[in-house]
Amino acid sequence: DFNTRDTLLDFKLGEEHLQIGTFIKQWEGPDGFNPMDITTVKDYRDPFATESLASAGLNFFGGEKKFTYDAFFVPWQTPTRLPGDNSRWLPRKTPFPLVSGQNTLLVPEQPILDVQDHQVVNDALRNNFGARIGFHGNAWDLSLAGYQGAAQLPIFKVHIVGDLVMTRPDGTNVIQIRNPIQLQPLEYLRRTFAAGFVSTLSDTWVFRVAGRYDQPIGNDPLLPGPSDQF
Repeated sequence: DFNTRDTLLDFKLGEEHLQIGTFIKQWEGPDGFNPMDITTVKDYRDPFATESLASAGLNFFGGEKKFTYDAFFVPWQTPTRLPGDNSRWLPRKTPFPLVSGQNTLLVPEQPILDVQDHQVVNDALRNNFGARIGFHGNAWDLSLAGYQGAAQLPIFKVHIVGDLVMTRPDGTNVIQIRNPIQLQPLEYLRRTFAAGFVSTLSDTWVFRVAGRYDQPIGNDPLLPGPSDQF
C-alpha cells in the first residue's frame, strides 16, 4: 500500500508555519514506548516492523526558544492497518475451551479467520484534531498535549455461529463453534491528554517522565473503559 508520509505545502507566516498536505504527527520522538505519542496510527500487519501512517490535513506550528506550540486538524483519519485473514500473527490455536457467560465454546481444531471491513462508531475517523504546547529551559523541556480522534488501535467484535453439543446438569451449555470466525475491527472515538518532561542532569544522564490518559467517547458496550499509561 502507498504511504505518502510527509508530502505537504509549507507557508511561512513570520515565525509561524501553516502546512497543508499529508503528514505524520508523532510527538516527543519515535521511542518504542512513548506515552506522548497520542496521535499516530500505524500499520500493524507485521507487529515487529510497524510503520506510522500519514493522514491529510492542516498542521500549524510556531513559537520561540522558550515556548513552542503546534496544532493540527485531519478531516479524515487514515485507518489502522491490521493483519489479514491469512496472517501468521493472528491466533490459530487455543489450548483450552473458551468460556462466555454460562457457555463453554469449543474452537475448531483448524480455525478459519475472516477479518471484516472496519466498522466506524461515532464518526471516529472524521474531524480529528489535537494540539501541544512546549516550555523549554536551559536543561529541561515540558510538553502538554491533547487530542480527540480515532483510537490508535481499534477493538475487535467477534461474530461466531455454533452448534449446541450438550447442556450440563448445572444448566450451562457446550457449543461447538463453526468456521469461519469473523473478526470485525471497531474504530472508536477517544479523547486523550498527555504530558512529558525531560531534564538533562549531566552530559551523560537524561531524566524523562511521561504519561497519558485516554477516555473513550460513546455508549457502545464494547468500548473499553478509561485508561492511563506512564
